[in-house]
Amino acid sequence: MLRRAAGQALHRGAPETAVTYLRAALHQPLDDAERARVLLELGTAASHYDAALAISCVTGALEELTDETARSDALGVLAYSLLLSRGSRTDLSDVDRKIAALCDRRTADSGAADRELALRMGALRAWMEFERPSVTGPAPAPSPGTDDDPADRTAGERQLLAIRAFRALRAALPAPYVAGLIERASVNLPAFSHDLFPLHYFVAQTLLYLDELDTADQLNRHLTREISGRGMELLVSSLMLYQAGLALRRGNITEALATAETAADRASSTGRLPYALTLDTLRIDALLAQGRTEAAERIAGAHAVAGQAEVAWERPRFLMSLAALRIAQGNPRAGLSLLRECGHHCEAAGTVSPAMAPWRSRSVAAHLALGDTASARALAEQELDLARRCRIPRALGVALRVTGLATSGPQGLDLLAEAVDVLGPAPARLELARALDAFGAALLHRDDKRGARSALRRGLDLAVGCGATVLAARLQERLHLAGGRVGRAGGAGALTAGEERVGTLAAQGYSNKQIAELLVVSLRTVETHLTGAYRKLGIAGRPYLAAAMAAADRSRQGSGTADS
Repeated sequence: MLRRAAGQALHRGAPETAVTYLRAALHQPLDDAERARVLLELGTAASHYDAALAISCVTGALEELTDETARSDALGVLAYSLLLSRGSRTDLSDVDRKIAALCDRRTADSGAADRELALRMGALRAWMEFERPSVTGPAPAPSPGTDDDPADRTAGERQLLAIRAFRALRAALPAPYVAGLIERASVNLPAFSHDLFPLHYFVAQTLLYLDELDTADQLNRHLTREISGRGMELLVSSLMLYQAGLALRRGNITEALATAETAADRASSTGRLPYALTLDTLRIDALLAQGRTEAAERIAGAHAVAGQAEVAWERPRFLMSLAALRIAQGNPRAGLSLLRECGHHCEAAGTVSPAMAPWRSRSVAAHLALGDTASARALAEQELDLARRCRIPRALGVALRVTGLATSGPQGLDLLAEAVDVLGPAPARLELARALDAFGAALLHRDDKRGARSALRRGLDLAVGCGATVLAARLQERLHLAGGRVGRAGGAGALTAGEERVGTLAAQGYSNKQIAELLVVSLRTVETHLTGAYRKLGIAGRPYLAAAMAAADRSRQGSGTADS
């Protein structure tokens, strides 16, 4: 009766109630087999909101379960809970041995059900290989034209396709090949459930790094709607984090930071947020784009611990962001050291794609700052070769930009122009703004002020729209040097008279209510003018208003030359 009541509670989206019933069931007289079943049901319910409890219960169930289908279910719940748990002491190598043992007892020709079980266990091992490469070691990537063509009729076969797509992506195989695999894996994608894990995981990650952002966003929204009301708080938090990552890749800095901060607030209230390191990596990247290095340092300080015994896939991404912070703080040598460590982890795990691990391109600026042009050029050319192989426009555009920066003369200018062309149609507005900044600066160096103004103004509009304050300020300064005004297309000079009056008073420390009283306008009018000023100045809020208004004044005073 308690188990039945728990099932009904879980169905209506009340997993904590289900856990209460199942805990009571454990106090009833049970034989070992029934106790194992109750523990598995308890772990499944707990996995909705408490990964640590789920891991404990399912691990106990595995000690007694003998039915292989039930063991498969338990391993699926355990792997899912490990995904959403950080700081777990569960020995992943022991989990891998259990999965391997179950695989060994099932062969592909033992029947349809056995084959599905084997495919599912293989998918779990593939997840572990990515999540903790130190446990299983990297798997070889598939090669176009040499693999047998897997079917896509069953969930297990689609998992196999998704895994192949993700491994091919990591190995920098051509994007059309990867996209073909992932499209077949995700046609009529079933609803999320534990027994399908990690199908949705591999599909979502592959779409993200392929830059299929519209499709990835549709998947994220679909999953969010699907689990609404089911009490799956850990998965909801993960999807929120994924949404922040999508926003950052689109170049929506303000949205990415706001979404990440909302996710962080959930963590502070529940203490149970998965992927905390990824969350803070996103926050650091967004804060650096806004020039908020002190805030970024406070976040980084909680994670910058070297020498971890086990390296998860999150760690190399964090190292790249930490390196960017050190470089922004004026310490390129420290940044390079972190990027080398990142590269070591990526290569050991078999991740060579610059779409996923652009540590080489991020090293170029540091080498150039230290005057080591040869090293910068070598790394840039390595990444450019990989980017041309993988054929993902964002990765190729970034590689072209850094190679252009490391290459002197007309060849460097041509590479920068190609970067702009490649990134133009891609969903990577911030990377396009960076390429336009580099291209405009190169044109200005060649005394092509007309061309420089065109590129820099376009880049400024993009940077302001992205909320990338640091880049916008640099573009603004270069546009002034090129003889251009910060014009009506979206720069600081586009402030209306009302926005400028309200912005000036706000920069002087007046509150919204005080400004409304001084100007004899409504509070709503003040808020509207401030919102417009923030957007046009490319800042996140009032703390940055004084500096942005001062920069706008300098630009107007120094830009007396008319644009031609």
